[in-house]
Amino acid sequence: MVQSPFWGHEETRFRPGADEVDKVKRGLKLISEVFFAAGARRLILPTHRFRAIHSPEEIAEIDQHVVSTRRFSFGSAHPQGGNPMSADPGMGVVDASFAVHGFDNLFVCDASIFPSSVTVNPISTIMALADYAAPRILARA
Repeated sequence: MVQSPFWGHEETRFRPGADEVDKVKRGLKLISEVFFAAGARRLILPTHRFRAIHSPEEIAEIDQHVVSTRRFSFGSAHPQGGNPMSADPGMGVVDASFAVHGFDNLFVCDASIFPSSVTVNPISTIMALADYAAPRILARA
């Protein structure tokens, strides 16, 4: 752990070795197969230079572009507000029991149900929301 002079908090620094990079490649290839099977037409790779693949036949190209952390990066995000909660299906995607309107057994319990984006890291709120939602979802499933 190091103290970040810019952000004012501790940061964890991780330098993956060759084994970890190989695992990232394998994971990207597997998820690419899933996305193309589900109908994706283009996948953007997590590389520093823009790289996209457009078909399952191009999945092997991942090996050329994901070779070290100098050429790709890990990231994390908390997308918020895309599936807001509302009793009114015209105003929101999920109801108060976290069920997606119009579906019997589809639930959303993450930061996307927030009404909009917040200005702080919401991980504690997301974890509390999941803890609150889990028994309600299990009761309906």
